[in-house]
Amino acid sequence: MSLEEIPRISMGTWPTPVRRLDVTSDALGVEVWAKLEEDCGAWGGNKLRKLEYIFEEARRLRASHLVTWGAATSNWTAAVALHGPSSGFDVFLGLGGAIPDDYVRLYEAAGTTVVRLPRLTLAPVALAAVQIRAGLRARFIPVGGSGTVGDLGSARAGAELAAQIETGETPRPTRVFVATGSSGTAAGLAVGLGLGRVPVEVAAVKVSDWPYATSTMVARRISSLLRRLDENHIHNVIPAPWSLERRYLGPGYSKPTAESRSAIDLATQDGLALDPTYGAKAFAALIGVARQERNGPYLFLHTSPTRPAPVPT
Repeated sequence: MSLEEIPRISMGTWPTPVRRLDVTSDALGVEVWAKLEEDCGAWGGNKLRKLEYIFEEARRLRASHLVTWGAATSNWTAAVALHGPSSGFDVFLGLGGAIPDDYVRLYEAAGTTVVRLPRLTLAPVALAAVQIRAGLRARFIPVGGSGTVGDLGSARAGAELAAQIETGETPRPTRVFVATGSSGTAAGLAVGLGLGRVPVEVAAVKVSDWPYATSTMVARRISSLLRRLDENHIHNVIPAPWSLERRYLGPGYSKPTAESRSAIDLATQDGLALDPTYGAKAFAALIGVARQERNGPYLFLHTSPTRPAPVPT
């Protein structure tokens, strides 16, 4: 069996495009390219890749309710709430912190059941409360959809990028930069590049506080994904090399830094909108490494949706 043969619900338009970042390349003196996951035909960025597999599995298990959790600013929870009802699921969310206005409108219009507590650190408590409301028919999805069948979607992104490198749509990078929190995207990218036999290094840029975005977590996600591939008769995959870049987290999750602000400014000149929590810090890492090493080309995996969440009608 191939990765493409594993069942999933088709929700996006793949492959997502790659393009050269001309202003950034000139500013840094090295080639910089981006793969634009938000240009997938529907809101949600790379989260849509995970949901294609997660929703298929939930249907197979005859789940009617989906429960997940995260920061109140999480585009992951918003993507589940947006796409869950149209796929036949009632969505229950445990959130911590202040919910952005566009997400409030989304949750109200989608009929999402939300338990919110005032601080991010209380999100696990909110999860426990909303799980009680969801009941026994609910299917739990870990934060970010990572560590689940959804990581197959991230592997597809890596395999897709490998094909784009092989066909010359983008030059072969020396390193691919991606933000990492729950670590499934970085793990999937490494496995997918390995599947495509293009073993370029994945730089997983830490954007979340402990216990997330650790080397141990990335390694566990990779091992879990390889076991899942084995179960689907896809064997002997050698993941691409990877490293964890810790220097750009700053004071903590969702807290901006001088480097992330500068990254947003530079990316904007290339028509690339970065979210401050994930994309800005990953792009800041690319800029920092490029200035230090000048060993491009480099590629940035732009994962997060930057447009306001749509309101379902």
